[in-house]
Amino acid sequence: MRETPGVAVVGEEGGGSPSGVTWYVDPLDGTMNFVHGHPCFGVSIGAVDEDGPLCGVVVAPALGLEWWGSRDGGAFRNGAPCRVSDAEKLAESLLATGFPPDRSKHPESNLPAFNEVMQHVQGVRRCGSAAIDCCFVADGTYDGYWERALHAWDIAAGTAIALAAGGHLTALDGGPAELARGYIVLTNGRIHDELVGLVSGTRATSAV
Repeated sequence: MRETPGVAVVGEEGGGSPSGVTWYVDPLDGTMNFVHGHPCFGVSIGAVDEDGPLCGVVVAPALGLEWWGSRDGGAFRNGAPCRVSDAEKLAESLLATGFPPDRSKHPESNLPAFNEVMQHVQGVRRCGSAAIDCCFVADGTYDGYWERALHAWDIAAGTAIALAAGGHLTALDGGPAELARGYIVLTNGRIHDELVGLVSGTRATSAV
């Protein structure tokens, strides 16, 4: 990045290796949506340091939405401060999740967890862009989000924004989140333990 010379850059298309503070860049998150003319796609740029997601920006041009945020600077949607939702219970919640592109071959389809969670919430949406899903948690549209087998460039920016908005991020089992592994639960914090209990109790074939 021009303004941060010497800082490592890792991109979906451009490769690169993380080192200390690292920029993760996804120039088109939601590629399948873009190809089919669905508006949920965007550009995602986020920085991660030794303490986790540091800052990020996600731009969804077809939706007319921009989110940005940083660890010490708060979170914003189209220039206005945003915060996570106030939902206290899963039964009151609208969540989001996603699935691997080829569910017939992928060993962790996320369908068992989806079927379990759907029985306990108001609804689960499947946007098709992990970056936008995280931002919808940040601005309170969604109360929580979980997914398996993502890449760091999918979620570095969105999780940074959601954390800046007061969100809570862990691995599927409730332990520390590892963005490089991409098995995450991201919520408003209030429903976090309930959601972790459901998704960790419906693990797919591989250990999380």
